[in-house]
Amino acid sequence: MKDFAALDYRLTFSILPGVPGSRELARECAASGFEVMLHLPMEPLNSRLNPGPGCIMVDMTDEQIAALVEEHLADAPQAAGVNNHMGSRATADARVMRAVLSVLRRRGLFFVDSLTTGSSVAQQVAAELGVPYAARSVFLDTNFAPEAGDAAEFFDSAQERMRQLGGLAQHRGAAIGICHYHSQTARMLSYLLPELKRAGVEVVSVSQLVGSARPTPPTAPRGPERTPRSYEPAEAR
Repeated sequence: MKDFAALDYRLTFSILPGVPGSRELARECAASGFEVMLHLPMEPLNSRLNPGPGCIMVDMTDEQIAALVEEHLADAPQAAGVNNHMGSRATADARVMRAVLSVLRRRGLFFVDSLTTGSSVAQQVAAELGVPYAARSVFLDTNFAPEAGDAAEFFDSAQERMRQLGGLAQHRGAAIGICHYHSQTARMLSYLLPELKRAGVEVVSVSQLVGSARPTPPTAPRGPERTPRSYEPAEAR
């Protein structure tokens, strides 16, 4: 967290619940002045993937889903909003999304769609329920985590996507980028975020973009790609 705090940008951290250190990390992020979200594990289309403990599954009842969302929010009580971790199957199910978003409506939280599928119904259900909504514009690290010897490729790929994010922000007025935590993430951001600043793009908390960042349908990943290792392509998650 010290590496990220040194960046001096208004980043938002989404905390995966149900794993060791979740609550402590959420507190540390908030204490460092960062906005906090809940990274809600949801069922993917690819059954080989493991979204983590306490995943929202499409065969759960509405009551089970609501109780699980509430349980996960207890791991990040500072959360201003929620976004989906994986969830390409769950976010395409209107009943499931109503159960999830109904909890957010009661709590006054927003939802950011990670858009792991072009079939997501989150935007329609959020509008139906009156839940503030935004959508991911660009994944900065689509399908692999940098390992030894991969840092240069990771940076090259992320740089192209960061420029894509900046272009969307300039064209549309707002855009949301998502990247995952890797050993190189803070270093990558320290290198690339100043490019956005020089281009006249301001980095703000996600809550300031809710309602402004229009959905960008998932597309084939841009930039150099490798055989998926830690992450599958976005559309499979």
